[in-house]
This record gives sequence, structure tokens and C-alpha cells, in this order.
Amino acid sequence: MRYVASFFVRGHVSTPALRHPEPKGFAYAKVSGGLSVWSDAPIRHRAPLITVGAVFDRASFKGLDCDLSGLRQDGLNTLKAETFGPYLALEVADNGTLRVYRDPSGGAPCYYLQTEDGFWLASDADLLFTHSGVHPSVSLPGLIEHLRRPEFQNEGTCLNVKQVRPGEQVDLSLSGEVRACLFPPASSLRPPELHRAYDDIKAELRALILRSIKAYASDFPHVVVSFSGGLDSSVVAAGLAQTSTKVLLHTFKGPDAKGDETAFAAECAAYLGLSLEIDTLSIDDVDLSATISPHLPRPSTSFFLPSLLRGFSTSSQTRTGGAIFSGNGGDSVFCFMHSATPLADLMCRPSGLTPFMQTWADVQKLTRASATEVLRRALKTAMARGYIWPESNLLLSRDTSSSRLTPDSVLSSLEGILPGRLRHLALIRRAHNTFEPFAPWRTPPVVHPLMAKPIQAFCLSLPSWMWVSGGKDRSLVRDAFEGLLPDSVRLRKSKGSPAGFLHALYRAKGRQMIERIRHGYLRREGIIDISTGPDALFSEGFRNPRVMHRFFELAATEVWIDHWRNWRRPRT
Repeated sequence: MRYVASFFVRGHVSTPALRHPEPKGFAYAKVSGGLSVWSDAPIRHRAPLITVGAVFDRASFKGLDCDLSGLRQDGLNTLKAETFGPYLALEVADNGTLRVYRDPSGGAPCYYLQTEDGFWLASDADLLFTHSGVHPSVSLPGLIEHLRRPEFQNEGTCLNVKQVRPGEQVDLSLSGEVRACLFPPASSLRPPELHRAYDDIKAELRALILRSIKAYASDFPHVVVSFSGGLDSSVVAAGLAQTSTKVLLHTFKGPDAKGDETAFAAECAAYLGLSLEIDTLSIDDVDLSATISPHLPRPSTSFFLPSLLRGFSTSSQTRTGGAIFSGNGGDSVFCFMHSATPLADLMCRPSGLTPFMQTWADVQKLTRASATEVLRRALKTAMARGYIWPESNLLLSRDTSSSRLTPDSVLSSLEGILPGRLRHLALIRRAHNTFEPFAPWRTPPVVHPLMAKPIQAFCLSLPSWMWVSGGKDRSLVRDAFEGLLPDSVRLRKSKGSPAGFLHALYRAKGRQMIERIRHGYLRREGIIDISTGPDALFSEGFRNPRVMHRFFELAATEVWIDHWRNWRRPRT
């Protein structure tokens, strides 16, 4: 989905227009009050409200008409309460403020910037700069924060634009902006439900997942599933197999055993009666002189994406109205934890001896730790306060490492909720970082149905210890899909890894990466501190996976910086 919107305050500009010709395939809609929207996705309008993207009714799971006639009342508050879907909503308030709401699924990106007479918003940074007339500039504070905490995203980015995060409402006016975080949902802040039967919960979860997948698929006649044979992508495939949408499964294998999941993928495809294509990750697809994220206001280090892009672009299922469906986000929404956190929750909210002893045994089985060690870790977690995002200062300069980091305005404001609930929320927020993998002008839409708002809200309402029942991670969804997936996939414990591909890439192009880093922007600006010679650096990358991964991050950042520093607006 791509869109660009302009909002000019009354009295400044009377007829807003794109500063560049409309992108091919974009429809046009205009709302009074200075708001104009162009998009290649469905635009729905019920004054003073406009939405971009798919909107589904929360009760019926049916798509709403173009006039949003299914809403009981006008207005943004009704939309937020009664709908879900990968959409962005815009509403001009009576006081002239533009209200921007992004659905919690994260399926509708939103970046924006302010000009002298109003605001521009777009689904990607390239579209935003192309049509706003503003030139991109790299934000050093944003870049430093990204390198130190790549899993954390706040409203700032690595460019001179801001973002609306999933589940957030931002009110924009020339006098300033007001943010209201509507994520997490209220259900996640209430005490978890303790007295519902496990079988009832898994039945409701199964129904929610299947209905959400069916709703998301209803907009597409055919789709390709980015498929590994792992639990999450298999759940998506199982849901799609029950719809009328034509489905093709597409899997990729790497050069080693951990990167080859084709046996699981083939067994699941045969069980579901779906066709499977097998492709290969290739280092020949990687061009170190070009960024893999020319659409994003932050660098991406997913060097396997060019192979995926090649594979998906040659598949007939992604042409002419198709989409790519992914199980991305499933680990997060299904509370994938290998820790003592569920037991810590029971320490903070006692629920009787039987649940405590059962969870204690489940965590021991899951983590393969001793009873004493599990208890020690649970006590430590129960006594901790708040959530700390992972941070790395590896290869960064002393000044960079000591710079002040932006506090997490969302998770830090949540008090009195259980540690497992807090970590579950952090998992979901982290998943959003990977939801814009491809430049949108290169592929059809990428859809993440497991992050649908109804699924998120339900999963967050459940106690963390239910997700480790029987000593299995994501146990609820595993049990919910009994009969819909082969047991070898449903109960699978192993996970694939691109490590073999990355090692092969480093062996072939690591020295080229290091030379780029040693003579690049980050070192000139004093952000990184690298004084060792190239041969020693290359060897250190082989010895230490953390160093090798950091080299990938820095190399990707360098080409991303070059892209935006040399960016030019397309000629008319």
C-alpha cells in the first residue's frame, strides 16, 4: 500500500496539489479542511473521516464499504472501537487539527514532516520527499540511537521525518503535536483471565486467527505465502487453505542444514493440499553498493531480502492483484518466551499452589534449566522494574556510547502490570520493525495477518503461563491448530536460521564491507571507533558472531546514508 497526503492549514494554501505527477495507479480523494489524499490502496470516506487501506468490521469480520456505512456513528473514535485492518485513518477536527491514527497491526506505515503551511504524510520516505518539496537529511542523533538500540523505535527516525507508531494517534497542528498511545489495548492492562477453561481459550484463539486471515485474504484473488514450514507461516497457510483465495507457498533454503527447512515445508504443503515453490538464497543477489531499504527512514540489515525479492517477483501469484502473506509477528503475538518470566508472573499475582507448581515444571522443561535456576531467575524478574531494551555499543566511539538515549514513552509509563505482560508488549513492538521489508514499488503488498488487532488484543489478555503449558513455547496456538497442521510441524521445536547464508556472504564480501566501513561516513563523523587493520577486523568477524553482525549493520548503514545524501527528486 502506498499513499501520500497533504494537510494545509486554512488560510495558507487554498488548492493543495502534489509537487510531482501522481504515481501511476493512484486514486484521488479530497476532504474539506485542507486534507488531500492520493493512494493505490482503497480509500474510504465518510466526512470528516478518511481511511487508506483495508478496513474490517470487528463484529462480522467483513470489509466496510467505501463510504464506511457500516459504522454506527461518524468519527474516528467509532472507527477505532468497531474496526480493524491494515489501515491509516485521517480526520480533520472542528478546531482545524489533523488527527492521524495508525491501526495497531502496523500494516499501514505513516511518516510525516511539517512545512511552513502544513504537513505532508506518506507510506514511505521516498514518496514523502518526492512530493513534499523537502530534501532529506540524515539525523545523527537518530542514527546513533538506531545503532545502539536497533530493536527500539520511537517517533523519531534516522532522517528529518517522524513516524506514527502502530496503535498511536497523533494530532497535528502548526502550533505543535499531541501524541496519544492507544497501544497496548486496554485488555492488556487488566489482570489476566484466570478462570476460563484452557480448551475454551484455544477454541476462541483458533476462530479469531482463521477469521482474521480470511478477512485479510478477501481483498486478493491469489497470494504467495512466504513459507518456512515453521509454526507461524504454517498457521497462515492453514488459514488461507480454508478460503477461496488461490494460494502458492514459496520457501527459500540456505547453504547449510539450519537454513534448509524444505522437508518441513513440503510435508506441510502436502498436508494442506497447496503447491510449493522452492528457491535458494544466493549471495550473488546482494549488491553492497545499493541499499536494501531505499524507502525507509532507517537502515535495514536483512541481506537475504534481495533473494526473496527475486523469488517473489518471478512468481505468477504476485502479479495482477496478488499479495505476499507472511507469518511475521507470530512469535511475538503468540508470546514466544524461553525464560522464567511466566513463573515470575505467578509470584507477582499468586493463583494457588497448583498453577505455580505446574508452571515451574513447564519452564524447567522448556528452558532445560534446573528447578533452582528457574526459581532464581523468576525471583530476579519479579523484582525487576520496567523493561530495558537491548543495547549494544560494540565498535561505537566513546562519545557515541555515552550519548543520552530517548526514554521509551510507552512501556515506561505502564505501571503495575505483570513482567510477562510487559515483555509480551515489547515483543509485539519489536516485531513492527520488520514489517516494511521491500521497497513498495518493487513488490505487491506484504500482509501480516497474525498481527491483526483482534488477535493481538486476545493474546495480550491471556496470562503468560498459558503460553508455556506442557513445556511448549507458543503452546496455545500449537494446541489450537491440532488437526489443521501435521504434528511434525505443529509441535516442531527447531527453528531455521539464515546464519549459514550470512557466513557465506561474509566470507565472500566481508573484506569489501570492512573497507567501506573504514572509509565511510560513520568513521568520519566519529560515530564508530575502528583503529584495527582490515585483516584483523575480518578475522575478528569470523571469531565473534556479534562482531560479524555489527559489520553487516555498519555496512548496510553506510550504503543507506549514501543513498539519502545523494537522493534526487525524480524529474517530471
